[in-house]
Amino acid sequence: MSFAAPIFLWYFMPAVLLAYWVLPRSARNALLAVASLVFYAWGAGAYVYLLITCLVVSYAAGVVVDSERLADRHAARRAVLVGAIVIDLGILIVWKYAGFASRQIDALSDALGLGDTRVVSLALPIGISFFTFESMSYVIDIHRGLIKPQKSYVEYLSFVAFFPHLVAGPIVRPRDLLPQLAGEPRWSSREGSEALWLLAVGPVRGFAFTLGMSTVLDLVVVFFVTHPLVALASKSKFLSKPSMSGLGAVQRQANERRAGRRNRGEGGGRRCPGRGWSRARRKRAVSAPTAR
Repeated sequence: MSFAAPIFLWYFMPAVLLAYWVLPRSARNALLAVASLVFYAWGAGAYVYLLITCLVVSYAAGVVVDSERLADRHAARRAVLVGAIVIDLGILIVWKYAGFASRQIDALSDALGLGDTRVVSLALPIGISFFTFESMSYVIDIHRGLIKPQKSYVEYLSFVAFFPHLVAGPIVRPRDLLPQLAGEPRWSSREGSEALWLLAVGPVRGFAFTLGMSTVLDLVVVFFVTHPLVALASKSKFLSKPSMSGLGAVQRQANERRAGRRNRGEGGGRRCPGRGWSRARRKRAVSAPTAR
């Protein structure tokens, strides 16, 4: 689901905002969690299970790292932290870089004459970099003692899968957003008006910037790339072969004009005698009958 899609602007976001302020405080984080999962599953499909797996691993690792049983066992706490990071990074590497690595290995194997290798083709999940790095930062902050693990998995899920930043970023630190989800929500007319202004102006600015930049880039390509290449190709004997459709036609027209300038005699386009001919040869060419 895109932020600029009508279903998000006119149905999803108004419904979530209305339900958030109508429901009691104890149910608001659950609403955000469910809405975020629906938002992600709308565009990513079955990859929502990958997101949930990453969240479960990081949440469990945070609980274990801060447990009393490992309070004095620094090596065990570090091992749990490293294990969670390896799992998160493994998910990111496999789904984001496995296809690229397999294609490079296949190209190298073909160049060395070793034959073809299997190429891995995996679709890239939406926002995988955001939720993997946020999950890692959650466990790292707990290990450093900057935050305490969340008692509610729903609040943690709402933090990582929060739909306004799940697919487009930015990466939010746990100590910045978690206190807001756990605290009492408040309404500020100034902040609310600024948010509505950004929601209204943001898509317009994005569209105008994209359209303007595409127009500028088109002009740059036409005047500084296409025209110089065409001018260079028209002067090049190698690029002006008749096999090239555009430049070949230009060259053929130029050849026809040069041939027309040489044909100055009458007689249905019969070529005029050349300068290098002898007097008898020119006389025979002029007195020969014109082919009908």
